[in-house]
This record gives sequence, C-alpha cells and structure tokens, in this order.
Amino acid sequence: RFCWKLHQLNRMGATVTASLAKVGSTVGTYCCPGSSAQDVNEVDLTETQQLISNNKQTSGATDDAEAQQQDDTGDADGNVAVDVVAEEKKEDEQDSQLPLPGAFMLERTLDLKQDLASVKTKYADKYSELMDREWNVINRKVFDDEKRHADTVKVMQFNMLADGLSGAYSNIEDSKSFIGVDKECLQWTYRGLRICEEITRFEPDIVCLQECDQVAFLMEYLQKFGYEAYQQKSSDTIQSVATKLSKERGQEITMPDCNVVILVKLEKLKLFGEIQKIDYTQNSANVNGLAIPLQCVQNGRTFIVVTTHLKSTKTEQGEEIRKEQINALLVEQLKNDNHLPVILCCDLNANPVRNKNGYDAMCYDALTSAEENGLGYKSVYKLVSADGNEPEYTTCKQREQGVDKHT
Repeated sequence: RFCWKLHQLNRMGATVTASLAKVGSTVGTYCCPGSSAQDVNEVDLTETQQLISNNKQTSGATDDAEAQQQDDTGDADGNVAVDVVAEEKKEDEQDSQLPLPGAFMLERTLDLKQDLASVKTKYADKYSELMDREWNVINRKVFDDEKRHADTVKVMQFNMLADGLSGAYSNIEDSKSFIGVDKECLQWTYRGLRICEEITRFEPDIVCLQECDQVAFLMEYLQKFGYEAYQQKSSDTIQSVATKLSKERGQEITMPDCNVVILVKLEKLKLFGEIQKIDYTQNSANVNGLAIPLQCVQNGRTFIVVTTHLKSTKTEQGEEIRKEQINALLVEQLKNDNHLPVILCCDLNANPVRNKNGYDAMCYDALTSAEENGLGYKSVYKLVSADGNEPEYTTCKQREQGVDKHT
C-alpha cells in the first residue's frame, strides 16, 4: 500500500526523494523487492510523511535558483531528489527486456490444466491450439481396449527444441533464427507447458526426447502422470549460446545442457536390467545415447529402448560422422547379450535419400540395410505409409535462407 501511494504521488508530479525508497522499493513501483509485507508495515513512516508534506508545499515554487540548488545539493538530510521521469523510463526499459532462458513468467499451481489456462489467458490471440494428428496403425488386427492395453506399448519420439537453442532470448538474428515466429511464443513461459500438453494428450507409455534442457520443470508436471525420467547429456552446444548471450546482456548467464531423455510410465513398464548411459566424451565416435531395458508389467515381454541425437552438420563429412556414430552406438556401445528387441528413437539429422547438398544417405543406409554390414532396422514411417516410402518431410521451419523442409 505504501509503494502504491508513492506511485500516485509520482503521477501527480510531486518530487519524491530517495529516502522514500528506504524499504527497498525504487520510485514508481508497486512492490518492494527484498522486503516482505511485514517489513513494509513495520517501517516508521513519520520521516517519510514529513518529506511528502514538504514536497507538496514546494512543488509549485517558481524560484529557479532555489530549485537548481535543491537539484544540486539535495535536502538538509543529504537525500538527493530523484528524477521520477528518468526512473520510470528506466523501469520501462527493464520491463521490455527479454526474459532469461528457462524463466517462467507466471505463477504456477503445478496443476497442468490450471496452469495451461493461465498461459492461454496471458497470450490471448497469440495462443494456438495444438494441431490435430491422424494415426496410421501398423497392425490392422483389431484389439478390444483391455487387450490393447495389455499387449501394446505406445511410444512417442520428440525433439522438443531446447529452450536454450530457441533463439528466444537474444535480439541478435543469425542463420539459426526462426523466421515468422513470434519470439514471445518461443520463450519457455509459452512452450514449457505446451510440451507437457503435447505429451500427455497421447498418453504414451514411453517418451524419447532430444534437446531436453528443462528436465526438472517438465517432471514437476509429468511425474503426476506416472512418468519416471532417465537422462544423459548429449552435447555442450548450449554453452556457446550462453557465452554469446552473456556478452549481449552484459551479465553472466548460465544455462543447462541438452540431454537425451527417456520417460517411462511405471504402471505399464518396469526396469529389466542395467541402464546404459553412453557418454559422448568417452568414445571415439563422440556419440551420445541412453538405453533402458524394460519389461511389460502385464505380459512380461522384454525389450530395450534406445535414444540418441547425432551430429547435425549437413555436409558429406557430417554424414560420414553420423554413419560412424550410429554404428558405434548400436554395435560397440549398446550391450544386448540377451538379444532383446530394440526400439530406437532418435534425431538422426540424416536424410533417407541423397541430400540436396549432394551427398548420399550413408547413415540411413547403414541403419536400415539388411545386408551383411547393415544394422537391419526398419523405419516405422515406411511401415505405416500407404506407398511404403518415407514421408515427404518430418521437419519444416523457416530460416533466413528460406523454408527448410525435409525428412
């Protein structure tokens, strides 16, 4: 209440001195950072009220010399008069600054439905409902609901775009910037809960995430839906972004690393052996990965889920590295002595056909070839497509150089 009254005085044009901010507030604000409501209530306002009274009596004075002397020297107590306009302008500039990475700018109840409603209210016309998705069923055999629940496992693969790599916190545009996207809708306040919404609406039993740099935030909501999270660092790319952002903002900014993550719904599945974490700094191919052996609770079937995120450089050399990485991951690093079925969910950064930059699909061919040196994996995209081909594209974004759309 005290700070609110100061704000009203500023609006009336009264000269408010720095001593009025003694409880931790800057002039013109509504709250006192660092001070509780009790702190404010206990402040002795006698001196403050006297200063306000004095200011009211002198606010209409026209003696320039006296006004200049007060500007230069302050009052008798040594309190220098505050330029209210300058202070408010400074606050407006601070309010217009982009938030820090990972910041969520709304109060949270940790109830996903309620907090999504708050996001929808805040963003109003900018808020967009999630797109509809049509499902293609691989096995046309009809199950009743009970048997489907017992005999099937629903898996979601999702590169969520790391918050730190979204470009939402910098005013500097580069070749990785997203064009035609409102920067505010790339920030974590908007995207964080929408990612949870996208995951939970399909009720997957297993979720494989890449570029996940906000594991703790997501799990504050997803744990309530029965998920357990397992993670492994996948790169230190974000740290170079943090360095650039620190220079731009003029302050040290720290950001969490990217991880590959596997979420498991524990009511349906349980661990069936040792979790394997593949550290990219500990193998010659610099491949990251996470492998979890699982068992279905109801029917006892066992399998391994593996996730990875391969090198992104879109050159022939980059493709050769990806081929080396996928072989290293699945042949050298993955331990599967019991020859369990493997579900591989990943961001390969690899095309299934010759790339537009002129190099062959070496990584994809190595992964899917049934020949002697091939790994013999089957693409789920091809299995569900009507024509037996890979989709036209699995990623679409607008960059500085134009629309980037490919598989």
